[in-house]
Amino acid sequence: MAIDRSNQDFAYYASIHQCLRRVLCKEEMIPLLIDNIQQQQQQTQKDGDLMFSYRDGENGRNINKNSFLLQLYTDGVDLINPIGPRKDMHKVTFYYYLLEDISDIPIYASMCKFIGHD
Repeated sequence: MAIDRSNQDFAYYASIHQCLRRVLCKEEMIPLLIDNIQQQQQQTQKDGDLMFSYRDGENGRNINKNSFLLQLYTDGVDLINPIGPRKDMHKVTFYYYLLEDISDIPIYASMCKFIGHD
């Protein structure tokens, strides 16, 4: 008996916990993140109209000072296979996160050595 696998759902999972641990285990990251947060706070204290992160908003005042912020995102795309016997459209959903406190540090934000490697 043949099994029809065309309607099966698949998922690839990368643990946020493990990814964050790998990033934060780099010896330069914690001091870099703390310094970035402090610089942002100094700038927002000088100019009350500035907002760099959620921390600078009204609800951000309640955030634990010893924490880093994560932004969680979801995106959906349609993939189309225009050739072959399976000319179908497939829906793909992506879930990802951004360590908000690193977003101002472009040299580190997308370096491959910080993305899922030991």
